[in-house]
Amino acid sequence: MAINQNAEVDLGTKSVEGANNRLEKSLEDFYNACDQLQLYLGLMRETVNQTQDSAKYTPKPVISSRTENSTGTQTYTEYLSTVRTQIAATKELHDMLSEFCLAQLP
Repeated sequence: MAINQNAEVDLGTKSVEGANNRLEKSLEDFYNACDQLQLYLGLMRETVNQTQDSAKYTPKPVISSRTENSTGTQTYTEYLSTVRTQIAATKELHDMLSEFCLAQLP
């Protein structure tokens, strides 16, 4: 197939531009797919990190209903309290770092 196309190009019966345009479009599509794959892999990595951090910093698993009351779990209300405490601590740390950076600027 490629030999016939090359022969037609050599004889002048077929233009090279059509094949080049197809190749460029195919390469562009391939690189676009690679970029999307790279974004998806990054998103997957961040999701795994978020899940690991969630398991690490949430001391007890959250139960979804009020009827379940097994040991070693926390209710949703307790979970919200834990999250609020973590958010407050993060905000306090952010404020301290912001103040430090502003103090270091000339």
